Amino acid sequence: MIGHWTATCFVCVFGLMLLLGGCQSDKGNAHPDIYVDQTVQALMDGVNSMQSSYLRAVESAKSSGLLVQELTSDELETLGTQRYQLAITRDRVALRRESWGFTMSGPYHHPGECRFAITYAGTLEIKTPGNTVTYNLGDSTVAEQEAGIPEAFALQFASLSGRPTPEELHKLTQTGIHGPKAAQVLGHPCTTWEYEDGRTVTLWSEGRQWGFNELPAENMHAGPGAIVLASEKKIKQQTIVLRTQTFTVREPIDLTPFTIE
Repeated sequence: MIGHWTATCFVCVFGLMLLLGGCQSDKGNAHPDIYVDQTVQALMDGVNSMQSSYLRAVESAKSSGLLVQELTSDELETLGTQRYQLAITRDRVALRRESWGFTMSGPYHHPGECRFAITYAGTLEIKTPGNTVTYNLGDSTVAEQEAGIPEAFALQFASLSGRPTPEELHKLTQTGIHGPKAAQVLGHPCTTWEYEDGRTVTLWSEGRQWGFNELPAENMHAGPGAIVLASEKKIKQQTIVLRTQTFTVREPIDLTPFTIE
């Protein structure tokens, strides 16, 4: 009887240890908090194309003898920029998209004057288990809302297998993609890929256990599945450049930009 009780207790304790160990393992594999802040600009000869267009328009208006109302220095700095901020926490993926352009109104509306004004467009997309809401940042209204399967939220962070196999790399080469080339962005290990058309893309290479692949992605910016940290793509006379200003892993995130008042 005592032997049977001892064996039963051993099985119970062993099972409990496995259960606790499994819980700890799941907790340890939970994706960390991630924050990315990056910008995209169209450059021509290394200069922001829209800013150049604006400055030419200002000079043209001045040379015509018009009284010119210019953008402020802060507005000029953001002009022609798209900004992406990504925040990933345990139960939320938030993406803030913003862009800045300009408008010009001349003598027809303002006799003797030429007025320039900054334009702004932005959205905030928040995904939580079972729900996705997109807000218009211009007026803080809900632009779109979609219900989903709560369990699907965790699937986007499912661990990937080991490093890319030689077969996978060979297939990429056959499609005109060459790499991988080791790189770093803001101190984080990355992988750079080069396309036959001259395009390059650099991705974070240390996130496979949380579903972030370092293989070439169609993503234009960082997001679940692929943290794209840098890219360059030439389109006619312009080069579309993505650069990352901030990338943090396992650090506190200021969620203010991802909050709707």
